[in-house]
Amino acid sequence: MAPDLNFRSWRRPALLNTAQFSEGKPPTVSVGLTAVDSTGRSTTGSYQATFRWPGDVRALNASAIRHRAPAPSVQDAETTKFVHIDFWSPDLPWRYTPQTGAQLRPWLALLVAAPDELDLAANTLGASNRTRGLVEANATFDGKAFPPHLTAHLQVPDGEDPAVAGTPAAQRFSRLLSPRVLTPQTDYTALVIPAFRANGRPLWTIAGDAVTVDLGGSPIPVFDLWRFRSGEEGDFETLAARLWMPDPGQVGRASLTYQQSDGTDIAMEVRGALSSLKDAQPPVGDLTAVTKDLRSLTQLVPPDGGPEPIGMPQYGVPWVADPSTAPADSWTETLHLDPRERIHAGTGVRMGILAQEDLMRAATEQAGALAEARVRIAQLAAGLELGRRTYSAALPTDEAERIATLGPMTARLRSGDQSTVQTAITGSDSTLSAALLTGAGNRLLHRAPSEPGQILAAANEGAPPTTPDPQSEAAASADAAEQVWDQAGVDRDLIDRINKFLCEALRRSVRAGSTFRRQRSVETDPERIARRLFKASAVLLEELQQLLADAVPETRACNNEDLINIGQDLFAVAGQVVGAGTQPPPGGETDNERHARLDQQRRGFTAHLLTDGNEEGGIYGVLATLILRCVLDGHPLWPGTRRDHWGDRFGDLGFSACDPGSAVDLGRLSAALDAAIDPGGEQPPARARLGARLDGLPMTDLGPPRYPLGLDFPTWSLLNQYERDWLLPGADDLKPDSITALKTNPRFIDGYLVGLNTQFQAETRWRGMASDPTGTPLRMFFAPVDPATGSRNPDIIPIGAWPPGSGLGAANHLAGAAALGGGAERLVILFNSSLFRRYPRTVVYLHAAAGAPADLKDPPKPAKDTPPCLTGSITPDLVFFGFDIPAQELDNYWLVLDEPPAELRFRNDQPQNRSDSANFAASTIDQPTRVAISGADLRAWSTGQPGGVK
Repeated sequence: MAPDLNFRSWRRPALLNTAQFSEGKPPTVSVGLTAVDSTGRSTTGSYQATFRWPGDVRALNASAIRHRAPAPSVQDAETTKFVHIDFWSPDLPWRYTPQTGAQLRPWLALLVAAPDELDLAANTLGASNRTRGLVEANATFDGKAFPPHLTAHLQVPDGEDPAVAGTPAAQRFSRLLSPRVLTPQTDYTALVIPAFRANGRPLWTIAGDAVTVDLGGSPIPVFDLWRFRSGEEGDFETLAARLWMPDPGQVGRASLTYQQSDGTDIAMEVRGALSSLKDAQPPVGDLTAVTKDLRSLTQLVPPDGGPEPIGMPQYGVPWVADPSTAPADSWTETLHLDPRERIHAGTGVRMGILAQEDLMRAATEQAGALAEARVRIAQLAAGLELGRRTYSAALPTDEAERIATLGPMTARLRSGDQSTVQTAITGSDSTLSAALLTGAGNRLLHRAPSEPGQILAAANEGAPPTTPDPQSEAAASADAAEQVWDQAGVDRDLIDRINKFLCEALRRSVRAGSTFRRQRSVETDPERIARRLFKASAVLLEELQQLLADAVPETRACNNEDLINIGQDLFAVAGQVVGAGTQPPPGGETDNERHARLDQQRRGFTAHLLTDGNEEGGIYGVLATLILRCVLDGHPLWPGTRRDHWGDRFGDLGFSACDPGSAVDLGRLSAALDAAIDPGGEQPPARARLGARLDGLPMTDLGPPRYPLGLDFPTWSLLNQYERDWLLPGADDLKPDSITALKTNPRFIDGYLVGLNTQFQAETRWRGMASDPTGTPLRMFFAPVDPATGSRNPDIIPIGAWPPGSGLGAANHLAGAAALGGGAERLVILFNSSLFRRYPRTVVYLHAAAGAPADLKDPPKPAKDTPPCLTGSITPDLVFFGFDIPAQELDNYWLVLDEPPAELRFRNDQPQNRSDSANFAASTIDQPTRVAISGADLRAWSTGQPGGVK
């Protein structure tokens, strides 16, 4: 499970391998020297070099330290792990060691001291008996001397190059540890000191199992120190190993006594919110006498002429019209006549009373400015009614007159593409002028001698076509074109069809271009603009292609290599003309690549029309010329059939551009303005505007609002706070370190939430909160979490939606019944262990596996895992996890606990390989722990039928 790690026993500069080591003296090396002068004469000699040793070191740079474990100020250090410190330099622990040998002792030592063991002053340890005892405590393990060379090792990457073995790297560093075992819940100070005195002698030596400390008479410098505190005994692995599965006994059930009105006591068993897997609800027939007594207390008859007596609470109102007429075995009858369930509803009422301030605070925060909203809605209702009457009486009935009156408002109304209505209906593709729909234009229209509506309608029709002056240049050009056409002998029908196509193509291009440019002006995201252009150019291209094919089918013959030498149709050539064309790659292209390139050229032409704004030039210039060349290619009007023989004759065949403007449908515009402005309409602007401001308050009508409260509040926490015995009866009898499989009790949850909501609704009415009286503001008990979204979900559907006559705890009351295969009970695993208090990030899940979970050595496959949907702590050590599976399916799963990810540590409670420090480190690595518990075994023990399972 852990990645492979590589260790080395020690490392220091190779030059020290040739050094001379003498006791009490720094190591030396004889270096041969040769001197040569300018004449070439030479002489030889030697130089005695002296190395640094521990006595030369006065301090340790803080930047040399890579990591400390446990970290400074930690309050729960694990007692099963060695304390250690990492250094960036691979050779630092052995760099100044005044010794040699295969098992090289580090010149540094890590001491771990309890408060009463420290003789510390001015970053030095005094040469005292207290310090002597501290050194001895850190030089032994399990009462025996610990070899000092095992206290340091080197961690290296795989396949490292020996040439860089001594250089620091992210995965190449040294480590120093202390063999001392920590005592639980004790304050400690970790100190880095020299392991040799200033004269080169070691602070301590070992002989067999004995340790001899020689402090000399001088204080010992402290190079680094940090403080921490150990936690409770053990760690994740040891705590997990203690877990066991006892018989649940009476957990989940409570024994109560009911005293009847005649003084008779009747004993009965009641289940809590969590119950044992082996528990089944006794039939109500066992309590016939109690049921009869309850009926007499709930169905009180008022005396003649007297006030109605106050009896026991009636559960079900307002969700059920008359709870007294509920069918047999329905949830309302059960809550009234079965004391084992009625007590749960009463518990819910009590929780509503005890927690009323917390609940109302949450409700008030959620309701927000409900009182102000009521005032705003009342004002809106009055204003809309007055506006409806004024609007209907003051506005003209004629469509054009209404538009003339409402015209200035079009500058503030948004159209579908986020531009204004005025911009949308007065663009370059419209005959209507925007000036007529402004405030100034409105005033001028009303001063004119004619009716404003008549003027606006006339302006909308556009200017009639004019007859050119016979003496004008335009008339002369038209006459020349007529003469050329007559001389060519071309069918006049073809000319008319081309002309009609060009005019309609221009109108559509202008309309599409105007729309796109409006959208572009209000859009800021370049990617969205590009997507709009791609879509709009493709749509316009399809329209123009279809128009051309219908109006001038002769152009279909142009789609061959004889007439257009690059084998493209008219729109692909048009794309080339406007600069959207691309050349085939030098190495050739496949058919699919060619089709894609030509399609890009075609869309490039229509994209040019949309973005350039000169639709007339594109249609009557580029496209018209290509059409003429296509239909007249090879005509006797020209001496040859090639396009280079056409000369300039096409200049005489030009078409005059038509007016692309189109009239606005005044009837539709008037109706649209009415729908948007009329205060008597289905959704007047004022209502929509107020509705957008009232977040979370549906405006189904304009009456006084009733806020649909829905609190995100797991109500089991109230039970745990005030009546813990009802959450899990018998929880105090659970054995330490035990695991128990339980199940939720949907009958308890239903009854509890009915009582809690009954009391809470009464409290909201008492405090004047205008909430929905038929709602269910508290639908959460455990509040199961959706693993996909991480959001909490309600346990039940609204009480008002419970099917009539359904029983208490029915599966169709549960909000997530589909996930439980139609059942209503969820599986719950309860731990009575300090494991989750000490390791709150422990991962718990169910792993689907029929046999032994051999594949759990590696991370399990997510498809086989079921994470918990609910979790909670009854006490710090009593923790439960719920799963969206029926309890009876536990046999098909393994319960898995994964240790939280942690840093690299070394254990002091497992076998040690002491052949060298590298093997010692490898043998004591703390491997991540994964615990797998058989669901079949857990279910067997939890039902009291272990069958020999241990």
